[in-house]
Amino acid sequence: MRKLNRIPIDTPDCLKELDTNSGKTVQQLYTERWKKRVIKFQRGQIKNSPSFNWYQLDIKLRELLSNSSKNHCAFCDCQFSERLSVHFPIEHFYPKINEPDKAFEWSNLFPICTTCNTCKGDYFDDKLIKPDLPNYKFNDFFIFNYKTGEIEANPSATKDKQERANETIKTYGLKEMELCKDRINELDFYQKFKDRQNDIDYYAHRDYIERVI
Repeated sequence: MRKLNRIPIDTPDCLKELDTNSGKTVQQLYTERWKKRVIKFQRGQIKNSPSFNWYQLDIKLRELLSNSSKNHCAFCDCQFSERLSVHFPIEHFYPKINEPDKAFEWSNLFPICTTCNTCKGDYFDDKLIKPDLPNYKFNDFFIFNYKTGEIEANPSATKDKQERANETIKTYGLKEMELCKDRINELDFYQKFKDRQNDIDYYAHRDYIERVI
């Protein structure tokens, strides 16, 4: 899981923009609307989980998130296809149904692939590692098995960090067989084309490649 350097660091303009009718920021206004739906659901006034609406904000947010991750999933580091580069899911690290106040909070939003998003769902545990934390370093939590492509908790890390690493691996499915094969295949791809294209951001699974080469 590669460190994500969030750009911009603070709330982007599209969320700070003022709504002329209410005088509230877009973030405040849409958060209030979502919280009302969640309350209705909790009271049983809505039978199924309430539908979430980005109000077209997702288009602007995807561009910013994609730039931050260099068009990669913030968790497995796969590279988004040309189609997914404008349609990838946006992960709410703190689930929007459980933490409605954070539904439009910039620091809670991450670019994520469909596979990782499906694995995580609305699950949350305090042990999960947030890849944009200022002090996050891959080696503090994880290592790779270079032969199998598997990601594992760093045996040299503290017990707490190992538990957090294992919880993150399990929650996002970072040890799935197909993903491990993809890492190995991407390394082969890099080794074949690095003389023509050595920009690491051009490739998927950058942490794996960097630690093998």
